[in-house]
Amino acid sequence: MSYKRKTVYFNMENEKQKELYEWCTSERKNFSMFIRNLLSIYKDNQVLIENKSVDDLPILQPTEEDKMYMNDIL
Repeated sequence: MSYKRKTVYFNMENEKQKELYEWCTSERKNFSMFIRNLLSIYKDNQVLIENKSVDDLPILQPTEEDKMYMNDIL
């Protein structure tokens, strides 16, 4: 079999990223499968997501700190 690897980094000094890391690692036994499923859902819905801005999603309004670290997450 042929495998490829991508690494995900979490900044533990950023509260949001730390929270994501803790949630992912405590709730999931297979992190890789979870990320692949998440990416697949994103890909399938990409057109819907690309046609929206964060401002259109009231539940997901980023804080000023989130905006500073957004490139780190993406």
